[in-house]
Amino acid sequence: MAVNVEVQGHSEPVVYYGWYELRVFAGADDPIVSTATAAQATIAGWLAGLGTGWIVVAFALLVVVGALALRKQRQRDRTPE
Repeated sequence: MAVNVEVQGHSEPVVYYGWYELRVFAGADDPIVSTATAAQATIAGWLAGLGTGWIVVAFALLVVVGALALRKQRQRDRTPE
């Protein structure tokens, strides 16, 4: 039995992971999903090691740099050539 859920014309990821689950239940492993899961676990470990304070500081820094870049771009767009 196959269930295909289509969201705005994109059904491939849902079908792929449904197929993946069927294969896992049958005892197979998928290298793509295994790699993605390992990468996710590694990044989660790094973030857990950093702690909330450093993550907040990094996020705030990204927001400030983004805001400054946007401001500079808008000033450049307003300047006549």
